[in-house]
Amino acid sequence: MAFYHVALSFTRPPNYDDAAIVIFLREVINQAACLAIDVTPEGFVIECDPAGLELLETTLRTKLGARGGSLDRMTARRL
Repeated sequence: MAFYHVALSFTRPPNYDDAAIVIFLREVINQAACLAIDVTPEGFVIECDPAGLELLETTLRTKLGARGGSLDRMTARRL
């Protein structure tokens, strides 16, 4: 597994403050079988298999959409 810095550009779901976004992102990271190292509302550092990044993006898009938000862009850079 490798470490990645992931930057996000997204529309928040209604009524989600910074704390709720961090909790939401941690849940999505776990569902994609990645390990959260550092999570902020703007992005995160994770340990993940390269194939897990695609699952992470798909899961993030789906779960944001279901809550009234949207993912505009996700950029992952290997550390």
